[in-house]
Amino acid sequence: MARTYRAEGRQLAYLLRTLFVTVAVLIYFAFPDLHWGFLCGFIAIGVVVAEIVGELWTRYRREQKQSKKKSSTNSKPKTTKIKPTSEAQARRQVEK
Repeated sequence: MARTYRAEGRQLAYLLRTLFVTVAVLIYFAFPDLHWGFLCGFIAIGVVVAEIVGELWTRYRREQKQSKKKSSTNSKPKTTKIKPTSEAQARRQVEK
């Protein structure tokens, strides 16, 4: 598994790129009358779409992490800390 969200998005982009190129080649050979430009076009569109999906995945995971951080900090109750007073300070306050 990837260590960073960017690496995770890149892995997803590589997987999708492989799938899109495979589908483009299968379509090209399934219809032999297609011009070779269609093969190049399918591959180019597949690569661009895979990169976009990988970046969107990275952004989604980072936003998900930010929302987890915000919800965990908001759920903690706010406590006020009372400074402990020493006996000497208590005596001084009483004497005044």
